[in-house]
Amino acid sequence: MWTGLAAALLVVVVMGVVALNLRPSLDDWPRVPIRKEPLATGLGIRFIGTSGVVLSDDRTTLVIDGFVTRPPLWQVLFGRVQPDAEQVRKVRARTGVSRLDAVMVAHSHYDHAMDAPEWVKQAGGEVWGTLSTLNIARAEGVQATRIIGPHDQIERGLFHVRVFGLDHAPPERMQGIIHEGFHIPARATDYKTGGGLGFYVTHGSCRILAVPSAGRAQTDLSQYPADVILLSIGQLGLQDRDAIETYWRDTVVASGAKLVIPVHWDDFSRSLDAPLKPLPYAFERVDVAMREIMALAGDGITVALPVLYEPLDLSASGAC
Repeated sequence: MWTGLAAALLVVVVMGVVALNLRPSLDDWPRVPIRKEPLATGLGIRFIGTSGVVLSDDRTTLVIDGFVTRPPLWQVLFGRVQPDAEQVRKVRARTGVSRLDAVMVAHSHYDHAMDAPEWVKQAGGEVWGTLSTLNIARAEGVQATRIIGPHDQIERGLFHVRVFGLDHAPPERMQGIIHEGFHIPARATDYKTGGGLGFYVTHGSCRILAVPSAGRAQTDLSQYPADVILLSIGQLGLQDRDAIETYWRDTVVASGAKLVIPVHWDDFSRSLDAPLKPLPYAFERVDVAMREIMALAGDGITVALPVLYEPLDLSASGAC
């Protein structure tokens, strides 16, 4: 009997391992070209995994989310998580961030907010986000914070940032608020959403709309005309076609963006020291999301995945 149970358990384990490694290939999806020189405006943009990007010129550097620790799945499910300072240092070195002005955090789940305070500890600047995000920063010993919300407008150097409300992609897990007294390390489930934000960033003639969650924008995004959209496709492939078409219409079509850069598609339980791969089929259908949005794009809009760390060429947008 025990031999049979052991064999059955082994089969279950093997099937689980196989399932966690079945995922789409990146081979069929185009990439954003790499740019050797800064854009004419002096703006540079680099992807750092998940929903994170670094936006910089000679004077100012802004980071969106900045999540790079990427704890393994077993730790997320059964243990506690905390920032990896060495990993933040490595990513700063790869992206040339020696001095920072702000990390703008979309919401307070660990895969968006956890590392933001560590960037500020190392490179200065402020954490910008909801009160929940600020309570995470305080738990990590960072007091340089700024509460931001829908309709806020902030100037930093040549960057102009407008903030809008943004729902989390359905189904939203870990809902709620993070209160004072939050402690690090914490369970991944302790990182409650805390409200959601998106960012409209202009720099010279370049207009970038960042939508870090595939949820409903709480405002009409036609008010934010964009050349480039950083479009989250996290959990998008799990939604039905009507929901995907509505999301596309309310983000890409509304903003008028000509270059769509999908974000939040890569497996953020894998270290950034390994090549990026899409999330497994067991958790996500990145293939469905990419197929649908590429079909919706047609001939007039470019959809291309960002390359990790490299300066992205936004010239397909027509304005950057």
